[in-house]
Amino acid sequence: RRALKARGVSSGYGRRASTIRTFTRLATLRIQGCVSLSDSGVASLAQRYPALDSVHAGGIVSLTDAGVGSLTSSCRQLRRISLRNCALLGDATAASIAGDCPLLEDLDLSGAEALNDNVA
Repeated sequence: RRALKARGVSSGYGRRASTIRTFTRLATLRIQGCVSLSDSGVASLAQRYPALDSVHAGGIVSLTDAGVGSLTSSCRQLRRISLRNCALLGDATAASIAGDCPLLEDLDLSGAEALNDNVA
């Protein structure tokens, strides 16, 4: 099982991205608190590693529904998703996870302030 942990990255994503490319069979991605990571960065990682089964991306303050949509449409084997304290996530995130992740076993959307209560 291959895992990568990049916690609290605030700058220099390009250098780290070149390191990440060396993991060809990555299954678990832990990118909590990577404050400078954007939707397009998440989309790039998802496209590069479609076999991911676990993503922990809590605290990415700029992550939106679009970024999660890119993640779930590329990584359909996801079993665990933690998007804790990603305040911009809303109903479209819940819809993309529900539609794209049939193997999902564990989901954490706590702190997704834009998510309506009736969706959760």
